[in-house]
Amino acid sequence: MICAAGALHAQTQSIDVTYNRTVIYMKDGSKVCYDFDDISKVRHAAVAGADDALNAGIRDRAVTDKSRWTIAYGSLAMPFGPYSAMIDGREDDGGWMGYINDGHDDAPGLGNPFAVIDLGEPTAITAMGITAGVPGSGACWDVMPAKVEFYVTDGDVPALLSDDERAIVQGCDEGDLTRYFPLHARMRQADASVAWKKVGEVHIARPDASHTARYMYVPSDTQLSGEGITSRYVKLEVTPFGTDRAAADRTKIFEFHLRTRAE
Repeated sequence: MICAAGALHAQTQSIDVTYNRTVIYMKDGSKVCYDFDDISKVRHAAVAGADDALNAGIRDRAVTDKSRWTIAYGSLAMPFGPYSAMIDGREDDGGWMGYINDGHDDAPGLGNPFAVIDLGEPTAITAMGITAGVPGSGACWDVMPAKVEFYVTDGDVPALLSDDERAIVQGCDEGDLTRYFPLHARMRQADASVAWKKVGEVHIARPDASHTARYMYVPSDTQLSGEGITSRYVKLEVTPFGTDRAAADRTKIFEFHLRTRAE
């Protein structure tokens, strides 16, 4: 069921997503959503405003076993929103909750939340996405992000955190940022040296219950041609809604999704 299509910049302000298990696919500046979670069923469905089809000619599958996935490093999480809840395979009200966003009271000025996910091995990527809010129920809409950008790299990322430091990043100090600030500076500096390549991004039109959904970015056929996109690491860069639109002072990613080439 197509519930919206067209040029992304022209359509995002009018899309209402209310279907249970709705998946919104974004590709080549277009947006289309379906009330089923199987990209193979829409592989040859033309996207309005685009010249090609979603993932045309490529057999892929959703990654459901995320047991090997870990967080290499990332910005500060809240104790009640650990990174592990973003890669546990469940679309519930759990997820990675970032710290207070810039512009809000008591914000420490950490910049946009980010996370680097280690997939455990080089993986052929055909689509990436996130769950915003709790699809079907409309719950937790107030902490949805405005945008999430996806990056990959051909190389490795630095091993930055000891077990104790990883616990600090996970929010074990509960608001005492004394030990976190030097870690944040070190992570940002090291991350800047990684040769990240942007794959794409997803947008959410506005923070309200009608926009709770799974948002997937499908790379262009050009990106997927030849050897395609293969990486062991994926970086998520999160842009919160501005203080004039945000209903909450933090942002939450409920689940990270990835599709890979079928064997």
